[in-house]
Amino acid sequence: MARRGPVPPPLGRIKLATPVWLSPVGLLLHFCVGIVCTLVFVALGATPALNFVAVTALAIAHEVGDGDFKCSAPGWPWNGLLDVVAFLPTPLIGLL
Repeated sequence: MARRGPVPPPLGRIKLATPVWLSPVGLLLHFCVGIVCTLVFVALGATPALNFVAVTALAIAHEVGDGDFKCSAPGWPWNGLLDVVAFLPTPLIGLL
């Protein structure tokens, strides 16, 4: 009996279902930069709310500089938004 329909790829060629523009390593780096920025602002005496605003502004400025918020960017607008969110866990913990 002949097999009909598409043949699934061998296990070695299965790829993750994440978009090409989404890099787990990149998100981890953004998270680490968010931690460092939070620690710097805390050392400078920033309040938790000011720390959150400063790290958010820094994240948005970084993504605008990268061009991730341009309509022609791969993964627009989600690439830029996910990168900004990756900066924020540590400042958010400071708000709690």
